[in-house]
Amino acid sequence: MCGIRPLRPPKKIRFIFGAVFFISLFFFASCSYSYKIMITPVDAIVFVNSERIIMGKQYSVDHGLLSLEARRDGYEAYKTSIKLTDPFSTKNIAVDLEKRAYTVRIRLLGGNAHCIIDSKDRGNTPFEGSLKYGIHSVVFKKKDISLQHGEIDVRQSGTFLFRTQTEQLPLDQVGIFSCGSAPKQLNFSPDNRFLFIALLDGEGFQIFDMQKKEITSQVKVGKQSRLKGFPEGLFIERSKAYLISQMNTDKVFEYLYKEDGTVTYNRTFETGGVFCKFMAYSPQLDLLAVSNWVSNDVSLINYTTGKLFRLLKGISTPRGVEFSADGKYLYIASFGDGGFYKYRTDTWKIAAKFYRKNAAMRHIALSRDQKRLFVSDMYHFVVYELDTEDLSLLYTYKVYYNPNTIDLSSDSRFLFVSCRGPNNPKGYTIRSPKNGKVMIFDTNSRKLLLTIQGGNQPTGLDVSGDDRRLVFSNFMDANFEVYDLGGLLNKK
Repeated sequence: MCGIRPLRPPKKIRFIFGAVFFISLFFFASCSYSYKIMITPVDAIVFVNSERIIMGKQYSVDHGLLSLEARRDGYEAYKTSIKLTDPFSTKNIAVDLEKRAYTVRIRLLGGNAHCIIDSKDRGNTPFEGSLKYGIHSVVFKKKDISLQHGEIDVRQSGTFLFRTQTEQLPLDQVGIFSCGSAPKQLNFSPDNRFLFIALLDGEGFQIFDMQKKEITSQVKVGKQSRLKGFPEGLFIERSKAYLISQMNTDKVFEYLYKEDGTVTYNRTFETGGVFCKFMAYSPQLDLLAVSNWVSNDVSLINYTTGKLFRLLKGISTPRGVEFSADGKYLYIASFGDGGFYKYRTDTWKIAAKFYRKNAAMRHIALSRDQKRLFVSDMYHFVVYELDTEDLSLLYTYKVYYNPNTIDLSSDSRFLFVSCRGPNNPKGYTIRSPKNGKVMIFDTNSRKLLLTIQGGNQPTGLDVSGDDRRLVFSNFMDANFEVYDLGGLLNKK
């Protein structure tokens, strides 16, 4: 029986087809797939196939299968699988992480008000609701007061505390934060990242992270920290040191600080006086000056050796101390005799004196050009502006009850004054019958710009070195308040 046989390609052609087939199979089996990954936010941590990668960098994988994971604080974790299909081009993969939502409460001291968050009406305070991770703008409205502005940095569930003001402020309220008992002076770290809080009724100081908006460290100071009494702090940037005085032991303690806000104890200075308070440092003289409230003298300590150099005696209850920038003079505020003194540092003799009957001189701020001094007087409720040359009076700023701490902006344009408020009739160590205030003056026009309503006995005060933040402590409330100065700076 005849049959038809199918035609077969010649042997040579069959060989070529087979070779092409096997070469193609080998190519596709061995080729690699390139990819780049970008995640928003850019500081997220990214893993591909369980290995951490760098965003924006080109990588390759043989099999074309990706297991992608990304995570970042404040954002929902992300995980997915991706199949790469084109071995001839680089696959760009972009992912936006979703912010987490947190339960947030907003309280307003001094009465409730209408609350607007991110331009949306959220009803009256107290507010409770869900907000996503990050910074949100807050506006408080009330019939009998002007608009109040603030901001909240949501990083976890929690409560944000603000204060009702009686006038519109060109400042954002960042918030009110709890701290240890009887917070005295506040000091920004040189990089403005951290706030150091000296506690008069505590066993040392606390460190507040300005970015995280939380206290990150509680530092017990010295072997007799239980005696408490820590009034003042001072940073010496050249040695990366933070100094804190303890009245009840007559000592000053030095801690070395790091950029991450951690500190380690370094050494103790013996003041040789009784009840030490304020401190000042002169890099030109390498001297530390410490005022001693009870022994009526000022300690002069060689900073390098830590040894007492001498005592300036006969100064009635000295409080504020400040060196001139060139180290030629030391200014001392006497709380007890109404005097303000200028000492020569080559002879340690008085070069000039300013006097007011019954004055209680407390704190000193020296202008950037070294031509003007500002001194608070708690008795007369004023701040004096003096000429540094002869201590002649240039101007008197009228302020609220009991001005405590003062500070200047870096260009000396603005004067900040914390006013404790009226004393309690039963004693100044008891809560005041009225809350205190913080007043801000323009030193060019010498006019009051605005008044911030504070808590009970605003005492410590500091302005950050970059002029972006104002902080002040409420002594009787065991808290401190933070304000953003951007709105004020824009008016310059």
